[in-house]
Amino acid sequence: MLKKTATTIVHVPQDVLGLIFNPWFYAAVAVYGGSTLLWIMILRKVSLGLAYPMFALGFIIVPVLDYLFFKEQLRSTTIIGGLIIIVGVAVATRGG
Repeated sequence: MLKKTATTIVHVPQDVLGLIFNPWFYAAVAVYGGSTLLWIMILRKVSLGLAYPMFALGFIIVPVLDYLFFKEQLRSTTIIGGLIIIVGVAVATRGG
């Protein structure tokens, strides 16, 4: 949503003031704030050593959502890197 907001800014600083009327901006701030609150709640229940590797999954989720919503190319290097991240998260969070 921040990217969608950014695409509406053509002229700085005039368009930056237009953020006041941009619903994408408010949606992005709400999601960002909500994710921060969710992260705090997760950290109250789960150790940082377990929770933080899960944070790395964002490096997979964001490019996939970028592909789905903005039709940007999903490169093979991104897919390979994502698979490596998944393996790393699985190893890092493995119980035992």
